[in-house]
Parts: sequence; C-alpha cells; structure tokens
Amino acid sequence: MRALVLLLLGVLAAGCVTSSPDAVAPASCADPSSVAGTWRDHRMTQVGPGYVTVTFRCDCTFEATIQGLVMRVKQKGTYDTAAGELRFGNETKWPFELVSDTLVIHEAGERHEFGRVETKRCVTSSARTSSSATSPR
Repeated sequence: MRALVLLLLGVLAAGCVTSSPDAVAPASCADPSSVAGTWRDHRMTQVGPGYVTVTFRCDCTFEATIQGLVMRVKQKGTYDTAAGELRFGNETKWPFELVSDTLVIHEAGERHEFGRVETKRCVTSSARTSSSATSPR
C-alpha cells in the first residue's frame, strides 16, 4: 500500500505531459490575421479545472495546450480561416468561428468560448505586394 501511495505522489509531483508531433504548414494559407495570436479559455473537466490556451501562428499552424491540476496536453495542427476549421492530422476537424471578439470552437459536440490575450500581426503575400507597389522608390 505504501509503495502505491509513493507511486501516486510521484506521478502527481511530476505531472503528466503528452504532446502531438509538429504540424506541417499547409501549402496555401488563407488570411490568418483575424485569429492570429493567443486565445484562452477555462472550464471544468472530469478531473477538475482546466485551462486551454490556443496559439494561432501566421503560417496557419496552431498549438493548443490544455493544463489541468496534474496534467498538460499539447496538441498541434493546422487551421483554415476560409473553411473555419481546426485540423488535427487527417481525421479530426473542429469548426470555429469569430463572434464579436470571441473565438468559438465547437469541440467534440461542445461549444467553448475563448478570449484573446495576445494579437499577432501577420504579413500576407497580398499585403507585401500591395505595399511594395505603393511604396515610393
């Protein structure tokens, strides 16, 4: 019994971390500027409070971190603003939408609302072309 208690304490002290492989940026990327940056949500889970942070990069990849009391899970994937989808691998797709200043992700039949905590400015190829065309020489 004592060995079991020590084992459980060791697991609790170390925490549990799982992670997915890095996501490969898609060949084409619709304008990511509407969602680029970091978004946060907190919720109750089956094992206590959970905090979810999603960071959308300008290359249409993202990283989601779910932090609980004794565990942390990192998921990496791609997103498509035109289709309004987060993609984990080839199989899993979660729809998302912007409602005012709130990011709403429909995750496994549940609706989760995220608030923006950091905005990232992305320079798109069309912005680079138009700025170079209008800049004086």
